[in-house]
Amino acid sequence: MLSTPRAELLLGLPVTESRWQTVVMITPDKARIILDVQPNQRPINAANLEKIKQDLLKGKFIRTHQGIAFDSEGLLSDGQHRLLACAETGIPIEVAANFNEPREFFPFYDQGHARRLSATLLLSGHIKNKGIAHSVAAGLGFLWHYDQGRHPLGIYKKNFDFDTACSVLAQHLMLPTMVERAKNHRKVPFPLSPSAAMFTLMYEGSKEKALAFIEQCLTGERLSKGDPAYAVRESILGSHNQDPDERSYKLARAWNAFYEDRKLFHVYGSKSGRVSSMVRTRDAFPDIAGYARPVEIVENLEPNSVTP
Repeated sequence: MLSTPRAELLLGLPVTESRWQTVVMITPDKARIILDVQPNQRPINAANLEKIKQDLLKGKFIRTHQGIAFDSEGLLSDGQHRLLACAETGIPIEVAANFNEPREFFPFYDQGHARRLSATLLLSGHIKNKGIAHSVAAGLGFLWHYDQGRHPLGIYKKNFDFDTACSVLAQHLMLPTMVERAKNHRKVPFPLSPSAAMFTLMYEGSKEKALAFIEQCLTGERLSKGDPAYAVRESILGSHNQDPDERSYKLARAWNAFYEDRKLFHVYGSKSGRVSSMVRTRDAFPDIAGYARPVEIVENLEPNSVTP
C-alpha cells in the first residue's frame, strides 16, 4: 500500500524533521492535489467556506499569520477550507505554511469556530474511521456518564472535554469496534451510540457471554421465546414509537437476564412493571451485569449518584 505523499514534496519544498514555516503560493491545481490525498478531515463548514470564497472573488483574501499546517507525516491538519476555496474559485492563494506540527496541537486550532468532538478525535488520530466518528464520540459520553455513576443518557457535559474523551477511550478501547459492528447490523433499530457503549461494557464484563449476546441481538439467529435477545428484538420491532432511551433500557435489561441465565418473555423499558406508566419519573438506568466501574471512580461517587 503506497503512503500518502508529503505536502512538502507536492509543493516542491524540502523535507525536514523540525517544525518550520514558510510562505507559499498555492494554485488551484495544487490545492486539489493536496486535498485529494488527505485522510480524514473535519466536516465542511459551508458558511466558513463561502466566506473565504467570497473574499477570494472580491480580492479581499489576505495572508495572515494563520495559514495552513501539516503534521510530522506531511498530512494536512489545518487549512482545509482555505484550500477548498482556492480549488473551487480557481484563484491562487498566498498563505503561511507550517510543517511538522505536533498532532497534540490539533484540538487548539481554530477554536473561534465550534469543532465537534468527533472531528477533533479524527484529526488527532484517535479514531481512524470517519463514518463512525460521531457515534464513537456520543458513545464516549455514555461511558463517561456511566462510569461516573450518573445516568448515562443524561445531558450533563461539564468537564467532558477532549482530554477526558481520550481518557475514556483509553479505558474502553473496544468502543469503535462495537460501533462498527452495530452500524453494520441495523435491521433492529437499537440506538447506535448507547448500544455500542453497552456492548463495550458487556464485553469488558464477560467477553464470551457478550459476544454471544451481541450476535444474537444483531442477527436474530437461533433464537426462541424466552431468550433475552429474542425478547428485546421483538419488543423493539413490535413498537415503532419507542424513543432511544426506552430501547436502551430494554437492551440493558435483556443483557442482565442473559448474563444471569434467566429466561425473559417480556422486557420493560424505563419503568419496571411495578411502576405505573402514568408516573413521570423513570427507573435508575440498569447496572450492566458483570461490569465493574473503575475503582478510582467508584471511590469518589456521590451518594445516590446513580439515580437519574
